[in-house]
Amino acid sequence: MPRRLTAMALRIGGFMLAYGAWFASVGVVAYQGYRWLRDGQWTPIGVSDGLRSAFATIGVGERGHFAHFAHWLAEPTDWIGWHRVLEVTPAAVALFLLAILGNFAYIYGSDSLNEPREEE
Repeated sequence: MPRRLTAMALRIGGFMLAYGAWFASVGVVAYQGYRWLRDGQWTPIGVSDGLRSAFATIGVGERGHFAHFAHWLAEPTDWIGWHRVLEVTPAAVALFLLAILGNFAYIYGSDSLNEPREEE
């Protein structure tokens, strides 16, 4: 029974991740398109921009791991190369890749649920 529960959690979580990330990816591109039509200039949105915006929206405080990470995103002191990767990677691409990962989890969970069960 625990295996079936794990497969169901993978299926549901994968579905939510896949379609949530895909809709967010489409939303980012739509926002960029809107800004391009309005201002005549493409506004690049990197992963670090999206994370900073998300942390500001959820109200990350001054303490804790998220606050430390948010401070690092604003002013990196180490892992400069990783920070640069997060800056130059488009948020829409990262969200799309996350949607693909969620789809893999959904398919794996669905296949695990459809496997014939061994009778005891």
